[in-house]
Amino acid sequence: MIYLLLGQDNLAKEQKIAEIKAKALPSQESLSFNYQVLYGHHLDNDSLAQALTALPVASERRVVVIRQVDELVAAQKNKIIELHKQAKNQLIIILEAESLDDKDLLTKKFGQLISTCFFSPKARYNAFDLMRVIASHRKVEALELLDELLKGGDHPLQIIAGMFWKWNNDKKQMPSQVFRKGLLAFKQADFNIKRSQLKPEYALEVLVIKLCLP
Repeated sequence: MIYLLLGQDNLAKEQKIAEIKAKALPSQESLSFNYQVLYGHHLDNDSLAQALTALPVASERRVVVIRQVDELVAAQKNKIIELHKQAKNQLIIILEAESLDDKDLLTKKFGQLISTCFFSPKARYNAFDLMRVIASHRKVEALELLDELLKGGDHPLQIIAGMFWKWNNDKKQMPSQVFRKGLLAFKQADFNIKRSQLKPEYALEVLVIKLCLP
């Protein structure tokens, strides 16, 4: 199976990859032995061949993610096509890029074998979206969303202000003990940022992790 994930919504692409992994490699053991990520901008031919020819361990298949696939040279794309044919049903390849020409070698050769998913930019995420993820205790996704906000130019104090507003607004929906515990975490994060006790990004990461705890 071949997946092609295109677009600029990186968080949505990561969610799709996580979904594919969960179905193909449901146990931690199978995931440890059979999941590999490669990057097109500095990928050598030997590493590519080794990843695509390795046999599954304690699983029926392997999952290989190749990011920035648009930066691969033609010889490497041909190698992917060749080795995928040999692997048959033992290999799931996830190709990722912001964009890929319809006439690209991979899309032309794989044709209908490839499952293409487009992740167009959505309305920008904000601190309220982050708090909704935190409320579900999805720590990894929350940290990824925090990273998206910071990379998008949101100021740390702006982020924490929005997070606190949402936390305070939702206090009736949570046990008082949980609310007070979160309140202390907010005060500590605010202190760390304003007094330069930690880098603002790290202070926010610590806050997110604390709020995600059950």
